[in-house]
Amino acid sequence: MTEDLARLDADERARAIELPAAAIAALRAHDWPGNFRELEAVLERALLLYRTGRALDADAILRARRV
Repeated sequence: MTEDLARLDADERARAIELPAAAIAALRAHDWPGNFRELEAVLERALLLYRTGRALDADAILRARRV
């Protein structure tokens, strides 16, 4: 499955990632004082550092916010 994602371009990979309900709840629980740019940076960081398989879980989002 990881090999399949490696063949996709960045936009296709982003569309292939799942955000479970808990991950969405973690995103909604934060104020996002930096607005969209901060949200975008956290999602990118989480995708690069903490994603396993096709899902990005709430724990990955929380760790990415702390970096």
